[in-house]
Amino acid sequence: MPSPAPRSTTGGEPSFLHQANAYGAWLTAGDVTAPYQAVADADALRATGQFQVLTPDQLIAQLKAAPVPFVNLHPLVGGMPTDLAWSSLRLLEREVLPALSEGSVANV
Repeated sequence: MPSPAPRSTTGGEPSFLHQANAYGAWLTAGDVTAPYQAVADADALRATGQFQVLTPDQLIAQLKAAPVPFVNLHPLVGGMPTDLAWSSLRLLEREVLPALSEGSVANV
């Protein structure tokens, strides 16, 4: 698996934290075992491996190496600002999809 992308300087971390903590608290209160868990900060969230934030090159490499390529995007995670969400989608459109359409990964 590729190493994680450098720490975000774009301000997306609060959205990931909100999602993990809101669902984690809700599921814990309902005594439900699920992948979400409340965490103290972004470093603790990174340690859970719950989310991957990858560069386009890292995602391309991961998909090319996978026996069954699959991407699960959640651009508005935890109330992510729409400008950041669109930026991520544009990176996918402009850098990832063209690299995958070169025939190395089919049906992605």
